[in-house]
Parts: sequence; C-alpha cells; structure tokens
Amino acid sequence: MSNKVKTTVPDVRIHDQDSVFMFWPISTNAKGWVSKHMKIAPDMSMGPHFLVEHRFVDNLIQRMQGAGLTVESY
Repeated sequence: MSNKVKTTVPDVRIHDQDSVFMFWPISTNAKGWVSKHMKIAPDMSMGPHFLVEHRFVDNLIQRMQGAGLTVESY
C-alpha cells in the first residue's frame, strides 16, 4: 500500500511579513490575472513576489478567489 499524500499547489501563496503581505502567483492563470488586473509599483515587486499593505489584502484575496484562483497562506 502506498503512503503517498496528494498535494495540491495553489494558484497564489501569501505570507504575512508583519507590515505587509507577500503574494506569490504560482500558476499561469494567477500570473495572467495579476498582469491583467494589477499595477505593481517597482518598490513593491520582489522577483516573482509582490508586496501588499494589510489594508488591501482581504479585498485582493476576495477578487482573486472570485476569479476562480486558489489562495493559500504559508
């Protein structure tokens, strides 16, 4: 019998960095959504990640989920 655990990779991972949240769009769909719906300031971009102030996080997650993206905190 196999003990393999099926894991699902979310479209977007987020991480609380104290004063901001770090968002990491993983899937092609998530990257496309971010490209189409967001303008990320250069000082808020960190390679494949981008930073979001706490006050905007809930709304952004709701918009992403409303578009069918899965969002996971890590």
